[in-house]
Amino acid sequence: MLTFFVRRVIGAILVMIAVTFIVFVIFIVVPGGDTAQRIAGKNATPQNIINIRHDWKFDKPFYEQYYVMLQKMFSGSLVSYTSQQNVVSRSCREFRRPSR
Repeated sequence: MLTFFVRRVIGAILVMIAVTFIVFVIFIVVPGGDTAQRIAGKNATPQNIINIRHDWKFDKPFYEQYYVMLQKMFSGSLVSYTSQQNVVSRSCREFRRPSR
């Protein structure tokens, strides 16, 4: 019974890592172009783009960006690119809202 439980936990961890990696690749790498430029919008100043690139660690290598995202996700400090709201608190609020 213990072996079954351990295998399930290890399998769940591997699935979580795979899903987070796939989602990260889809949202960061696949769209192409500069992610900081997309977040800043059409009327952004060059300094604004540089600040976003530095704040969100887009100036770091891909694997380091992924590691920072995992750290933020597991510490509960992951925020949305667009609204700058905490993802965990926003998700909890949405799940508590009754469906119509």
